Amino acid sequence: MTQFQKNQFIIGLAVLVLSVLITISASNVFNLVNDLISVINYNIRGESKIDSSIAIVYFSNEDTETLGGYPLKRSYYALLVRALTDLGAGAIGIDVGFNQPDERYIEYDNLLTSVIGGNPRVILSGYFRKLESDINDENIDTTLNRFLYYNLPIEDIYQGKEPNFPFLNLRNKSSNIGFTNLIDNKSIPLFIKYGNGLMPSLGFEVFRVGFRGDRNNFGIKNGMLLTNKDGNYFEIPLKNNCTLEINFTGGKRSLNLYSAVDLLKMYDDLKKGLNNNEQNNFLKNKLVLVGIIAEGRSSFLKTPYEDDFPAIGIHAMFIHNILHQSFLDRLHIGFAYGIVVILAIISIYVFSSRKDFYGFLLFFVFIIALLIIEYLVFIFYSFIIPVAQPIFILLCVGITLWLYKHRHIRKEVELLTREKLRIEEILEEKKNKLISLEQELSAARENKTNENLKHLEMEIKKYQDEISQLKSQAQDLQKVESLELIPQDEKIIADGIVYSSKGPMNKVISMVKTVADSDATVLLLGESGTGKELIARALHNWSRRCEHPFVAVNCGALTETLLESELFGHEKGAFTGAIKEREGRFDLANKGTIFLDEIGDTTEAFQVKLLRVLQDGTFERVGGNQMRKVDVRIIAATNKDLYRAVKEKKFREDLFYRLNVISIEIPPLRERNEDLPLLVDHFMKMENPEMHCSASVMEIFRNYHWRGNVRELHSVIKRAVLLAQADGRTMLRVKDLPPALTTRHGISEDLEDQIISTLREKKFSRSAISETAEILGGLNRGTVAEYFRGYCFKILCESNMDIKTAIIKIADSEDTDAVLKVERKLNEYISNAAEFVDNSLSLDEILLRSKPKYKNLPQRYHIYLDRIISAIYEGKISR
Repeated sequence: MTQFQKNQFIIGLAVLVLSVLITISASNVFNLVNDLISVINYNIRGESKIDSSIAIVYFSNEDTETLGGYPLKRSYYALLVRALTDLGAGAIGIDVGFNQPDERYIEYDNLLTSVIGGNPRVILSGYFRKLESDINDENIDTTLNRFLYYNLPIEDIYQGKEPNFPFLNLRNKSSNIGFTNLIDNKSIPLFIKYGNGLMPSLGFEVFRVGFRGDRNNFGIKNGMLLTNKDGNYFEIPLKNNCTLEINFTGGKRSLNLYSAVDLLKMYDDLKKGLNNNEQNNFLKNKLVLVGIIAEGRSSFLKTPYEDDFPAIGIHAMFIHNILHQSFLDRLHIGFAYGIVVILAIISIYVFSSRKDFYGFLLFFVFIIALLIIEYLVFIFYSFIIPVAQPIFILLCVGITLWLYKHRHIRKEVELLTREKLRIEEILEEKKNKLISLEQELSAARENKTNENLKHLEMEIKKYQDEISQLKSQAQDLQKVESLELIPQDEKIIADGIVYSSKGPMNKVISMVKTVADSDATVLLLGESGTGKELIARALHNWSRRCEHPFVAVNCGALTETLLESELFGHEKGAFTGAIKEREGRFDLANKGTIFLDEIGDTTEAFQVKLLRVLQDGTFERVGGNQMRKVDVRIIAATNKDLYRAVKEKKFREDLFYRLNVISIEIPPLRERNEDLPLLVDHFMKMENPEMHCSASVMEIFRNYHWRGNVRELHSVIKRAVLLAQADGRTMLRVKDLPPALTTRHGISEDLEDQIISTLREKKFSRSAISETAEILGGLNRGTVAEYFRGYCFKILCESNMDIKTAIIKIADSEDTDAVLKVERKLNEYISNAAEFVDNSLSLDEILLRSKPKYKNLPQRYHIYLDRIISAIYEGKISR
């Protein structure tokens, strides 16, 4: 890790800790966000009806008006209980407070008491005015003891104080009572401790009575309340102070609602014999809740589906959750913090130690994954994951690291810009001094004063060298733009092979695709490091044998004996150390492809054995006498000249013709001028997606001979990226390259001078560019041509767009033929530069359209091409 990466890692951890502390301190805010996310999930899931066995019989405002107004006479409740009992309701839970006797209508109280008394299906309700975690209440109402559970050892439970339950006479006659207390309008305690026992909730008691369960028919195991009724097992979780969070199925529309008045009318018709049996059985064995749903007379709560959900509906949802085992569960916030800390540390590590792009992508993937997982587990498992805190933490860490990296890059760019400006200022001073010396030298020659001529010439040479060095330094501080100018459709990556659609590799790949599906033997020819194995793998992957093995063998790395054993296998005891039989590579490659690399390095004796396999696919293992047959396609490769080897009797002619059914020659890297920028970009992005290189580095790459081909290029870039990262940079510079590339053997620092000087010697003849490329160490012909094009643009700009003056300076010769050739070439270049110039467009649009003109032009000349296009646009140069 570099110091910058270490700082990035430490900052990431610090922000992680800080964001965790923020979420803890502002937990209420994040809980609200989590609730909002839950509401969204509920609404995406949609509404559904609660269990059909649960019914709510209610009195509305219209009902109470019909029955004489509020409060209702208790005789109506008595009549309703009797009707529900006669209609066969399995349990009747009454969510109405009868906490005080009705002094005006004592007879109605007595009627209600007589109807409820001894009816085991009725559950009355009440509530505790206070719920606390620890209460020492000595004022225990012992008349409630017979409704309590005593056989359940549940701890960490709410304790009730100041009970408000039905008046004493009604209470003493009733069989069951449950409380109606809610927590946060969305949770119900299963039990509340009162005295030495546990008071059950109304919903739980309705469930128990409806299933004819005894209070002693419940047990606790692994934190679950268990009951078994007629083979039906129910498990109720005992968490969070024995409080269960309601899993809502919907709003009011999801409830099975029946008007109490309509029900009483129907019951009256029943008594009169006006109803059929089917109508009489619609409440049979159902769990019925009785209450009031009237604005101003009952409570309404805010739920995920609506803001005015009747409170009695909560108890219905509670019973539904028990029946369907669908209570909500939540991931403890501690686990959520643990998970996000691990995810954040992984992302920080990737971000800081490897690749920023992948680190930031990881943050984004983790956030999306959290949201998707949170939604899926809610929909399918009724499980809530608090994602607000984790997402906030990941965003804080990710954005901070990105901003820190952005600041670092901006600082790096500012430093490079300042350095470049400083060099350009020095360069300008040197140029001015050089102009002054050249003028002084001209004057001395005219006056024939020889004393200072030699000194002036030495000074001029010194300044020219300094200017050349300064230009190279400035270029090394400028990001290469040629990669951005390559059209996207020109860059192709196929099975790891990177090439341009306009380069020589395009023909190779076309040939590979043509012969891939054939079983014909293929011979790959090319220098070491050109990617012969990649081509072989592509031949296999694009063939019908792609589902079977691809086996590669380096024939040049093994002796004849070892190679024979490696390819054909051996029998047990075939030679010393052969302790068991072993399959050969031909066996392993059966039905697939075998790649024989460096086939030209094999001995003649081995070639005879290989020839037999090529002829009929048969061979014998070393030490064996059983003939074996395989179905294998053979691809061979060599970096040697097999034609010469056959003539010199170093390679069997018959084997050569067997191998050379289809031959594919892979061009060396120095002939892949169009592919080079793509390969450079590909290898840089493999090491670090944010890495780029300077114009000087690209120029060196273009002009280097690359005897090790693509393999050498990859190694050079890998080394350079490591050095650049260690220096805290995202741009490869000349100092990151090995000396072999930067010495004069690899590239000359004054390449422009060498090219122009050689072209002048050749008098700009038709073959001058090719001959210059050869003279300068096998440079690419395109490189020489592009340098000359750029030099012409530079001289034209320095000549104030005077074409005649520029031609004279470029030719630097009195040879008329040479001057005419330069004139034709310069006019050709100007005409090409003017292709997209259109005075109906803006200059910016023209420059944008002209981007392809910059593609292979060395970076140092881009500014001159800009100025020439502008001059053509302004009419300073005629087309």
